[in-house]
Amino acid sequence: MKGFMHLIEVAVAGILIMIILGLFFTTEEVKLNWERPDLISTSSNVLNAITASGKLPGIFSDSAATLADIENLTPANIEYGIRVYGTPPNDVKIGCASSCSDIRSMLSKGSYVNGRWIKFSVEEVDMSTDDLVIYDAVMFKDYSNYGAYESKINNYIRDGGTVIAIENVSASPSDAFKNIFGLSSSAGSSSYSNFTSYNPTDNKISKYFLGFGFLAEGTSDLGSGTKQGQLDIWDKRITFNLTSTYIKINGQTAQEGGNFTLTAPDSSSINFRVKKIFFSASPYPIVAIQPMGDDFVFNNTLNTKYVGNKAIVGVHNSASCTVNGTAIWIQEFKDVGEAQDYRTLVKAAAATSSDDWYLKDVRSDRERAGSSVFLPMCCDMPETAQIEMISWYSY
Repeated sequence: MKGFMHLIEVAVAGILIMIILGLFFTTEEVKLNWERPDLISTSSNVLNAITASGKLPGIFSDSAATLADIENLTPANIEYGIRVYGTPPNDVKIGCASSCSDIRSMLSKGSYVNGRWIKFSVEEVDMSTDDLVIYDAVMFKDYSNYGAYESKINNYIRDGGTVIAIENVSASPSDAFKNIFGLSSSAGSSSYSNFTSYNPTDNKISKYFLGFGFLAEGTSDLGSGTKQGQLDIWDKRITFNLTSTYIKINGQTAQEGGNFTLTAPDSSSINFRVKKIFFSASPYPIVAIQPMGDDFVFNNTLNTKYVGNKAIVGVHNSASCTVNGTAIWIQEFKDVGEAQDYRTLVKAAAATSSDDWYLKDVRSDRERAGSSVFLPMCCDMPETAQIEMISWYSY
């Protein structure tokens, strides 16, 4: 009888354990069922509130302040990250494999576009030991060892990386270099070239070039609130006078938002717009200008007689900028002064390396969900950024 009672007790205990475990797993399932829609709702409400307040554009121009506003609207038990699509990051990370001082100089001033600054951080890399994957792009200038690292470069490209070479290929380039960048010899030549097309859905170099434009400094003080500087394009220096409200250049005066024209090497007239005057910038005032229209002319000071799989800048079977997937070649150029035209071409190429990035990192060890809003950006080039807030519970 006692044995029978013991069996009953064991059976009852087993049933109770199953009931308790069932309740536990049911609770976990219910928890997961309400967590996701709650996180989506929270992210949506926060982003909509920031958008309605007019503060969302500050996510690029004043990221710290906008993130603080988002933090204040987010419940204390929820953490979040911010992912951005469709526009270059605030800081493009460049790995530099050669001639790093030259590359830093080209990229040092960054770019001002659609009301925000984009900077380019350059770090020297050792091709024999360093992992390239941490960089948005890897740049080479006057580099002679492509053959030794062809496999490593191609693996980086296959993993989604961008490589940019600034090389003079008037001499015979190595087979490894031609393979990486898809170059082949050509009998064509020209004293100037243009963008071969303007199709941002295919390649954004021309879009970013025209949107970024040029930055020029007023380095000499003429007194009475006027500075003098040089715009270095087309292998020549064009002197201008700058005040807090206008630029005087080539016999024309243009206020912020106004226009002026310059004569290109092919004798065509190129229209420019004054995007912004930063008269209080240190150490010198800065004027940001951009060419209007896609007919900008490049001066070919070093004829290449090479073409690639896709020419971005070129004419008559002679290219000076090509793309082969995410491998970008730019013909080496005469560095007359600041050479703003070619330096902007280098910046534009670097900016194409990333349009999916995290402004604030997310945790991978939490169940996450989120919501997005779209931010049309104005007014230097057409651009719409997708801002995604990804949330998770902090416990």
